[in-house]
Amino acid sequence: MAFWGKALKADLQKLAEKLGVEVGVSATIIEIKKAIQAIPNYDEEVDYIKELLETLKTTRIEEEKEAKRLEEEKKKLEREEKRIAEEREAKRILEEKELENAFQLKKLQLELENKSRPSETVPMAKPKLEMRHLMQKFDPKEGDISLYLVLFERQARWVEINEDSWVSHLIGLLPYEMSQLIARESEEVSNDYSHIKKLLLKRYKFAAEKFRQKFNNHIKSSDSIWTDFLYELRNYFEEWMKGLEVKTFAELSDLIVTEQIKRRVPWEVTEHFIDEWADIKSPEVLAKRLDEYDSVRSLWKKKSYSGNSKERFPTWKAKSPIESKALPVKREEHGVKKSTTNIEDFEKRRTVRCYKCGSKEHIRPNCPLLRNKESSATVNHLFEAYEDDVMSPHTSMGEVNGFPVPILRDTGSSIDVVCLKVVKPEMFTGEHVWVQQPLDDAPMCLPLAEVELKGEFGHLITKAAVVCNKADKGRYLLGNRPVAIVEKMKKLLFHNKLMQSKHELRNVWKSRKR
Repeated sequence: MAFWGKALKADLQKLAEKLGVEVGVSATIIEIKKAIQAIPNYDEEVDYIKELLETLKTTRIEEEKEAKRLEEEKKKLEREEKRIAEEREAKRILEEKELENAFQLKKLQLELENKSRPSETVPMAKPKLEMRHLMQKFDPKEGDISLYLVLFERQARWVEINEDSWVSHLIGLLPYEMSQLIARESEEVSNDYSHIKKLLLKRYKFAAEKFRQKFNNHIKSSDSIWTDFLYELRNYFEEWMKGLEVKTFAELSDLIVTEQIKRRVPWEVTEHFIDEWADIKSPEVLAKRLDEYDSVRSLWKKKSYSGNSKERFPTWKAKSPIESKALPVKREEHGVKKSTTNIEDFEKRRTVRCYKCGSKEHIRPNCPLLRNKESSATVNHLFEAYEDDVMSPHTSMGEVNGFPVPILRDTGSSIDVVCLKVVKPEMFTGEHVWVQQPLDDAPMCLPLAEVELKGEFGHLITKAAVVCNKADKGRYLLGNRPVAIVEKMKKLLFHNKLMQSKHELRNVWKSRKR
């Protein structure tokens, strides 16, 4: 055969394995071909063998391409990671050099200042401990700069650091961007701690509302002492008072009363004054604004209800001709006013009526006017004498809920029909369906039940419309919907088998490649 010429040994070995032909690992291509050609019915299965060989060959080529692509992507990713790592390392080295240069420059400045001082000055004493061992670096996103500076001053005094060198120790505890802010200052004020403190407070200090939140929500950490906790709370409170410019006892009492009022104000009102809420510290001002807000809001509500009540809550009028005949609407006489408002009519619960006849005893699906008294429950029944001869090609024996019943394939129905005698009460789903035959004047309402079918098409659980025992003609009508489900399941099963076969071939190829 011509298709044997371009086949590789690996493809032939996989083909032999698929066909159940045992060949050795050391077998040659010719030996494998002869072994495959020696199988029974080779001439009949030659097309299938050719197609299977082409599938194996295509799968092998795709896997080789995929492996090559993955290898190239892996190399590309490694090169990119290496480049990023080199850039990070170069950036880190550059930052370290900049910090080292800044440190050496600052150190040189301090040495020059010490040399320029008179000889009678007292030499600077070496601190007992380094500040970096006593305090962590400042985090501008989470920490409060004012509290941090207070703690820094306390620790600096405790280790007996000269105040002239506080700025040098503080720079080592600040982030790089804050150190740059200090470095931009002139040399005359770069070592002035009071000036640097004002600069940092102006740039990184929290607002008064932030201090209020911290004062109310602050808790003691497990690794701190109560004295530190006291200083933290006191600092939050003092900064809060400074931010609001509270200096006298009267202003403090007004602030406390204002805070109590703010806690009682609903959130929607607070949201209305959100821009100035934190700056209001007078209870009289707050109460006046809240009263004005309530008065304007109540007036707006009153106008909206009185002016737009007819448009917002229109009176309902029946438009259905059936309802108009069944329930004639009485018109009001001229000059008689209604006893209730439109809003009350809108909120009042309506009485449920039938849309067909207007009765309060039932709703439209159960209306007797929709039922045909002369119609019977006969479904797809033929009265010809040769009925069995016509139906037998489309009828097959099966089981419905365990009962042997002939199953008739009805291509003109979208839902199955089953007799009541093979349905148990617990099988009813509570759902209903309207069924109308071509010769019926009106549809009939039939309950739905869950049925279990077994036949030549397989095993299936579906829903069917239930007819009474009088309408039973001895057959189960199989509609289009269950048949479509069975066909879909067969296609899905075939697809799963095909994918499983490809997956097995891929695993075998990978294992042999390893």
